[in-house]
Amino acid sequence: MSPRSHHACSEWFMKSYYGIEDIEKAANARLPRIVREYIAGGASTEYTVAQNRRAFDRITFSPRVMVDVSERTIATTVLGQRVSMPVLPGPAGLASLVHPEGECAAARATAAAGSIFCISNASGYSLEQIAGAGNAPLWFQLFSCRDRTIARQFIDRARAARCHALILGVDLPIGGLRYRDARNGMEFPPRIRVRDLLDFAAHPRWLWNALVVRRATMGNYVGLVDGASMGATASFLKERVLTPAVSWDDLSWLRSQWDGGLVVKGILSVPDALEAARRGADAVVVSNHGGRQLDWLPATLDVLPEIADAVHGRAEVLIDGGVRHGADVVKALALGARACLVARPWYWALAAGGEAGVARMFRVFAEEIENVLGLIGRPRLEQLTRECLRVG
Repeated sequence: MSPRSHHACSEWFMKSYYGIEDIEKAANARLPRIVREYIAGGASTEYTVAQNRRAFDRITFSPRVMVDVSERTIATTVLGQRVSMPVLPGPAGLASLVHPEGECAAARATAAAGSIFCISNASGYSLEQIAGAGNAPLWFQLFSCRDRTIARQFIDRARAARCHALILGVDLPIGGLRYRDARNGMEFPPRIRVRDLLDFAAHPRWLWNALVVRRATMGNYVGLVDGASMGATASFLKERVLTPAVSWDDLSWLRSQWDGGLVVKGILSVPDALEAARRGADAVVVSNHGGRQLDWLPATLDVLPEIADAVHGRAEVLIDGGVRHGADVVKALALGARACLVARPWYWALAAGGEAGVARMFRVFAEEIENVLGLIGRPRLEQLTRECLRVG
């Protein structure tokens, strides 16, 4: 079967996935336990992971009827760039762990969907490879600016790759305590046990891809780290990149070095949101890292309204954490978000069907958002306000 025929077959098969939960189930069937739990898991007790979802479930809609909804529009702009829908694949590392084409396949699907692809600093492919894979508008994530030499290299590379914006992740000064990963031996490199070998053997396609087609590596650090092993890269990150010695001056410095869009990701308080805007951020992402860093944090949706109110007119507000349905996107926009970033959903979609899987994810979100807009009597995104919602 030719690659084009295979892609067409995958697209046809993906139509049987009606919601993100279907895509998640399909992904989990294709992945060994250690990998699927790495994707789903969070820090410590995983309270925050659960809270992100519960926050969306606590909010219902207050629809208006007898409204002409024959024409519904879900397109918008994010940092001046037009997108077909307010859904962006957020930065998530090591996508080649679940599919050999990794971020390159996801970026192609994002381009076709008319959205923006956010490249993780820890992406399986380099930002240059991802940029060359398609024509999606790109944002690139930095972990830290403390080591100016490394930061300048990444800034220059992002500029050469024509990235529209940089994302500064501010919630990763040190690593979180991920007990589930520790119990499973999900480290870099992983601790492989007998039970894992049996599970890997039960997933031969994944095993072949992981061992033969494309070994998982952090593409942005190839050539920067002596040796391409995951262990060497992880050590380099701990010693040179993920430093606890950070300050707001790092954001000011980054603003002085970069004239494109500047996004600060990991904001959970009004003072931090205001300081980010004061230091030159064009947008903030209300994020608790998907519950993967500090546990016992509030759900991002719960703090979104106060942050959106505080920075109104100073910076755009985005949100991630727990978004699994187009209805979630509508709720977030009604509470003040410009758009939603999703990470686990596109990871699952990539695992379930590669490029066709991510394309299906976008179609699912688009269909659901448009459907909700019609049924609540607000056919345009700009009509979404808190009057559309009921809490409790």
